[in-house]
Amino acid sequence: MNTSQENKLSMYEATIEVMDNNSALVGTVAALVAAKSDMVNKTLEIRAANTVQQMTTKGKTMDKADRKEELADTAYAVAGSVQAYAAENNNNDLYMLVNFSRWTLRKADDEEIQQLCQLIHDQANAVVGDLADYGVDVAKLTALQDMINAWSSQSQAPRVAISERVAATLSLPELFAEADDIIKKRMDKLMEQFYQTEKTFYDTYKAARKIVNAGHGGSSDTPANAISISGNVADNSTSSPIVGATVTLIPSDGGDPIVTTTTDDGSYEMEFTDVPPATTFSATLEATAENFEPSSTPIEVEAGNSYEFNFALTPVVGP
Repeated sequence: MNTSQENKLSMYEATIEVMDNNSALVGTVAALVAAKSDMVNKTLEIRAANTVQQMTTKGKTMDKADRKEELADTAYAVAGSVQAYAAENNNNDLYMLVNFSRWTLRKADDEEIQQLCQLIHDQANAVVGDLADYGVDVAKLTALQDMINAWSSQSQAPRVAISERVAATLSLPELFAEADDIIKKRMDKLMEQFYQTEKTFYDTYKAARKIVNAGHGGSSDTPANAISISGNVADNSTSSPIVGATVTLIPSDGGDPIVTTTTDDGSYEMEFTDVPPATTFSATLEATAENFEPSSTPIEVEAGNSYEFNFALTPVVGP
């Protein structure tokens, strides 16, 4: 989640807390009880998506590299035994079929190493009855085959993790939109009946609802007729700034997109002037960079404020 989404989620949770602290009053309106329950479930969905989004692929990538090296070394040892057998028996064809260097196996791409190791296994298996004196038996070839099979699944792990993170990131705007519908179209409307009868409860609820602006707006340095948007774009796996990333503001009303790029420290800035005071508008802010998965977030900004939206882009792994 970016700063805006985190602030909005904090607002949701603060509002739910107000409801919990006034459960007796909430309980007098069945529809409000249902709306609050739906809101709780929606915030849990957002938290769950954020957990997936924050999961790192670094561990899976390291596991994959270790597994690949182990597979290459095991296959290379079997190939060496087969070559020794072939040389002693003047079988040049067999010798050349498994003539791979350790470096070639280690540096092969994910699909190629599986094919090469399978070739080595199959050639060794064809003459396994003659390889006992060369340090290779059925058990060793079975172990190699198990490693090849495991590699088929292991090699996809980082890509699967990235896909899950991208899916979670893409789901967040929809989840927030659904939460906004619950709180704006149901909870806010139902709370109006407490304005006259339970003013303290009503005012506390309204105060909690305003937390959405905490931490990213209201700068006294921003003129009343201006909006300032800034932030940083970084590599999610290393936290290094991404230079030359494209940040695009896409107005929800169909207006022309506004585009800028990040500087040497990964920062960007957009500033709008001559905006009517107190004007609020919605947009989508998107960050893209070569060799990175794109990231976007819905935003709502108001004249007279400055906002900070940071992005952490996930590197694309593999072809």
